Amino acid sequence: MSKYFVVRYLAPGESLYLLGYALRLEHVHNTGVSFGQFQSYPAVITVLGLVTVVLLLLAYPYLLTPARWANAALGLVIGGAIGNLIDRVATAWQYGLDRAYVVDFIGVSIWPTFNVADSALTVGTLTYGLYLLLWGTRKGKRWPRKESPAD
Repeated sequence: MSKYFVVRYLAPGESLYLLGYALRLEHVHNTGVSFGQFQSYPAVITVLGLVTVVLLLLAYPYLLTPARWANAALGLVIGGAIGNLIDRVATAWQYGLDRAYVVDFIGVSIWPTFNVADSALTVGTLTYGLYLLLWGTRKGKRWPRKESPAD
């Protein structure tokens, strides 16, 4: 709903301050990736996003762990990637692949503007990475089927 509100009622570049500069809604078209990097390559980023989503979906059964919370984190990663891909495909369809973008709309203090999919990707990646770091596989073996201490 918040993205709909921003796209519908705020012009690109316009902001609505909710808690001063600490929290605001901003309408930003991001042709790049996190922190606005690689903005000159929206077509490449869109294609890489599609490839990434396909690979994540194919690898999903092999990435599952005994820990439900790590699997939920994996779901956040996949959901965030799909969410941003939907934005890019929709804008590519409308404006062309070389002008594809995601709508970023959450502004927090000094942090770059982001969206809900970015949040899901970040939280999911950090959480899944923590699981791998603390309870990951050894020597390329698949996850043990018994319960891990992470549950």
